[in-house]
Amino acid sequence: MRSTLIAGCLAAGLLAGCGGMDDAVNEQPEPETRVGALANCGGRSYIITFYADPQHITWVGEMTCACEDPYAELIGFQSAYFERWDRAFCQPDPESNEI
Repeated sequence: MRSTLIAGCLAAGLLAGCGGMDDAVNEQPEPETRVGALANCGGRSYIITFYADPQHITWVGEMTCACEDPYAELIGFQSAYFERWDRAFCQPDPESNEI
């Protein structure tokens, strides 16, 4: 009886894993570049740098928007920790009908 109980616990432990870190948990997805799915630049030129930590040490991504671009471009990932640098207000294109 005792050996059956121990064998059952051992089998349950092996099925549940040994408690080590799963490699899939440690894998980070590759940084990506996205354009168009992000917000319109809104007539501004800016750079937002995203970090993994509140101390702004580990870079994880950057979003840029230039006057000539209709949408922002993201390289990497967004996070809650970021710094934003406004570069300029964009002048409207005199040849377009946009205001």
